[in-house]
Amino acid sequence: MSGDIVRYQSDYMDKNLSQMWKKIEDQVREEPLKAVLLAFVSGFLFCLLPVGKLLGLAVKLAFLLVKPALLIFGIIKILEYAGVNLGCGRE
Repeated sequence: MSGDIVRYQSDYMDKNLSQMWKKIEDQVREEPLKAVLLAFVSGFLFCLLPVGKLLGLAVKLAFLLVKPALLIFGIIKILEYAGVNLGCGRE
């Protein structure tokens, strides 16, 4: 059953992305100058952003949050193994 849901969501996203991509292509064909200017401005702004520092910060934050998440996950698994009912809806 969950495989059907995943397949449905995947098909839905694929259909939406295809439609969105087609709209973007149509807009670029209708107004090429606007598309080029937009690409130039966005590229210029990306050059100004410290992408390396932002990516490094995201990696540091992820590693910082992994330890507590693993600890909580381990405690939950130990309690499940011990037979303690956590009341999470699984019966």
